[in-house]
Amino acid sequence: MEEIPFKIFSGTNSRYLAEKICNSLGCPLGRMNVERFADGEFSVFYEESIRGSQV
Repeated sequence: MEEIPFKIFSGTNSRYLAEKICNSLGCPLGRMNVERFADGEFSVFYEESIRGSQV
């Protein structure tokens, strides 16, 4: 059975928890950028490919 690669990303309020999880699993935290708009909305841009991965 083929293992599907996984990636872990962090929300703005959960970075510490995500870093601890990644340290425990021995994997890097995924790279992403969050752009905030004046009206309170935001947009997330993944800075790496997530194609074929469990996110």
